[in-house]
Amino acid sequence: MPRLFCFLCAGLLVLGIGSQAMAAEPIDVQVSPSTLNLAYEGTVVTVHADIPYSGVVTASLRLNGVQVWYTKADARGDLVAKFRVGDVKEIVAPPSATLTLVGMVQRKDAPDVWFEGTDTIRVVEVSGPRK
Repeated sequence: MPRLFCFLCAGLLVLGIGSQAMAAEPIDVQVSPSTLNLAYEGTVVTVHADIPYSGVVTASLRLNGVQVWYTKADARGDLVAKFRVGDVKEIVAPPSATLTLVGMVQRKDAPDVWFEGTDTIRVVEVSGPRK
């Protein structure tokens, strides 16, 4: 049953109503790179979140509706979420983008809790050789 609940909640997030229907606890996040070049052929956009990785329901993670590609814990045990750069490029435009990470923490002795954190990055489209 918990997997079904997680699946349903993730579905609500995709539809864009999960964070509106339920209050989310704010967390600090940092998106990297802080400047995203739309002409860049990189592979990932990384979000470092100030929340313990151990309780995060990774299937619930979305960045402005984009599903997480890969997750891990950093050296402090906090969440690191990676998103395919091509997916993120589809939802941003110059000169900047406000990106919100939304997810759920599962707790054994308390109700599950939704969280969200926002960071703003610069968005550019510069091609050609670097100087």
